[in-house]
Amino acid sequence: FDAAQESIEFSPAGADFAAKIDSVMNEFVGMVRTVGTLISHESFKEYTQPLINGRQDAVEVSEGFDIVGLIDENDDYNEKVDAIKVAFELHFSEVVEYVKVFE
Repeated sequence: FDAAQESIEFSPAGADFAAKIDSVMNEFVGMVRTVGTLISHESFKEYTQPLINGRQDAVEVSEGFDIVGLIDENDDYNEKVDAIKVAFELHFSEVVEYVKVFE
């Protein structure tokens, strides 16, 4: 409460808090992006380059799916992210209206 302005001030501001929520969602996708693939790891060689007739040929193993692309293009994920943003905005505006009761 700011007595000089006679109003309740939110900290952080709604826009700043919403930006942080958005940042957290983007960091989730970024975290998935930074995890290296295990396919080419030496520990998994026996599974990715099996012995066939006593030989272990150097097989070209693809990296697999683009997991970040799968997340970014996933309608269900995007709908949930959008729903979180809408719910935050709705609830924050309700709080602002409720605070007016005390001003």
